[in-house]
Amino acid sequence: MHRLHSFARSSELHLRPGSLKQIGQYASFFFIVAMGIHTFNTLVLRNRPPQWLGIVVTLVGWASALLIGVAPVLISSNPNGPFYNIDSLTCAISKSYEVVHMFLYFLPVRFLRPPS
Repeated sequence: MHRLHSFARSSELHLRPGSLKQIGQYASFFFIVAMGIHTFNTLVLRNRPPQWLGIVVTLVGWASALLIGVAPVLISSNPNGPFYNIDSLTCAISKSYEVVHMFLYFLPVRFLRPPS
């Protein structure tokens, strides 16, 4: 019983920092790409996008960042252990969720970046 209790406590301990780290990583990437596209459109193409588009992009960015940071915790299964766990010095996605980590971290970077 003590072992189960310590597992639940370690899982809860890493939940907030791991979620916040994931939200921060995705949001920073999303908004850097959005600022780059906006800057290119405004300065190079001399095309000023409408104000509503900026509001929509901001809402989509924060909603998707929250979804990517919190949803995996809600749908993760306990046989693989906690979704967020200690990873060297910080809390991050556990090693047992490598495929999900690739899906949540590397695929958005690959598909949201502008074509080169």
